[in-house]
Amino acid sequence: MRLPVPAIDGRSMGYSVDEALEQTRQNLKRDLPWFAGAKHPVKKHFIVVGGGPSLLDQIPQIRARHKKGVIVACNGAANTLIKHGIKPEFIAYMDPTPAMTMYVGQHVGATYLVASMCHPDLFEALKLRRVILWHADFDLDAQREVYKETTRPYLMIPGAGTVCMRMLNLGYFAAYRSFHLYGVDSSYKEPGKDHAYAKPDGIEPEPIKIGMKDKEYLCSPWMVRQAEEFKKEYKVFVAELGCRITAHGDGLIPD
Repeated sequence: MRLPVPAIDGRSMGYSVDEALEQTRQNLKRDLPWFAGAKHPVKKHFIVVGGGPSLLDQIPQIRARHKKGVIVACNGAANTLIKHGIKPEFIAYMDPTPAMTMYVGQHVGATYLVASMCHPDLFEALKLRRVILWHADFDLDAQREVYKETTRPYLMIPGAGTVCMRMLNLGYFAAYRSFHLYGVDSSYKEPGKDHAYAKPDGIEPEPIKIGMKDKEYLCSPWMVRQAEEFKKEYKVFVAELGCRITAHGDGLIPD
């Protein structure tokens, strides 16, 4: 599956495929373990937490769900969870820009799932922490040329253009079959309320209105794309792979 290079929450930041490939080339040289997947199905829930505005309303439900599974918090969602006493097992990044370093907080005991395309500054910010490198497919033909430079076996994770969506595929390769999404709204709660936290990496693009049945949603363009990608992912995971996916909270994707 060939995708544009993911950027912050799916927004275009002017990052080219060549830049992402060069960062990948640098990061493959790092002495880090690589995500290799798992063979035996895991009965626990795989809980993907994004930074959508419904996240704050879902804290009690996430805390209860956490007893049944593991949490992978994406980008700034980890800081929000920790402020509320919830410690995610995993924190995931895929965006190739240096802005991701702004989300690095005091995440005691977490394992960081960092895509090989991520900026070297992010790896430097995490150099004293446990990091697992994973490989996101964004231009497979071009990536094959870069990966020829290593003799290590690798697993390429396909999927949609945002880190929350991509974590569904990574979770599947990790042998999880029950998925729960929180804070993956793909819409604003109200004008100006696009995330559960103040984003340090700039404001959202001008929102557009999307109608579905009798409701209307304010969405950044990348949110609309994420919702469309979710529809496709959902069909594959449920109809073809026999998994269960539940999107909790309010917003375009949960609705």
